Amino acid sequence: MIFEHSYTSYPKSYKIINDCRILRALKNRGFIDSYDKKFKYIDCSFKQQITSINYKNDKYEIKYFDGCFSPFIVKLANLNK
Repeated sequence: MIFEHSYTSYPKSYKIINDCRILRALKNRGFIDSYDKKFKYIDCSFKQQITSINYKNDKYEIKYFDGCFSPFIVKLANLNK
């Protein structure tokens, strides 16, 4: 039996950001245009070319996931800890 998405392996080196304080800070600094307060995805625009963001010694990226039309901000895990 084949389960849905059993062929896809997602890396575990990141975490989706759902904290509005971080998303608001990234918006105020001009890294993202806006975000949805309920579902925590960001509203992307085609003029936006930033894919990697450094904020408070952490690295964030904009990632799309299967089945989603809008991207999310993810925090990359520090593998050196």
